Amino acid sequence: MLHGPVLDSYGHMERTVAISECPDGGYHVNSDYGWVEFTDPQPSDNGTSLRARIVATSLHNMAMPLVRYDTGDDIELFTETRPCSCGRTFPLIKALHGRREDAIVTPDGSFITAMYVVPELIVGARFIQFIQESADMLAVHVVPASGWTDTEQSLLEERVRSLVGKGMALRIHMIGEKDLVRDISGKIRTVISKTRVSR
Repeated sequence: MLHGPVLDSYGHMERTVAISECPDGGYHVNSDYGWVEFTDPQPSDNGTSLRARIVATSLHNMAMPLVRYDTGDDIELFTETRPCSCGRTFPLIKALHGRREDAIVTPDGSFITAMYVVPELIVGARFIQFIQESADMLAVHVVPASGWTDTEQSLLEERVRSLVGKGMALRIHMIGEKDLVRDISGKIRTVISKTRVSR
């Protein structure tokens, strides 16, 4: 059996950005993989770093090049550029924070981040969108497909209930595709929270 250190890496299926941890613990942006921009930088709470959003352009995906793709992921930057002790010259970042998306917060304080798996388990729906309207109310908007039945609705409720528990009230209703809530970009988010709860 081989033993060695485990190093971290970041990327995504759209293949526009890659960030790798070196043996000295630095997080390097692989600039030869994609052109990465850090947009809307904001000072962190303690003022020692910056939080920004990752926007990237692929440099090698010729089949489907993406230009200035907004990944939806947050990153933490040093306030000044710095070298890494490993000797690599790729730019350093301070930390990765991941996706900036809403989560469902149940009445008992649990954070549910896996709601996106539910629509994949329901074959009779074209789209499903979850909107948390209050601390104990979750609206489930369904755009039904031709295979939608009462059995599918019962299965949907069972799947949702297994994630959010019994303390959350559910309101499932059918809508048209034009009634789905969209971002400014036109994207349909799986989860939208109208509540604001901090950890």
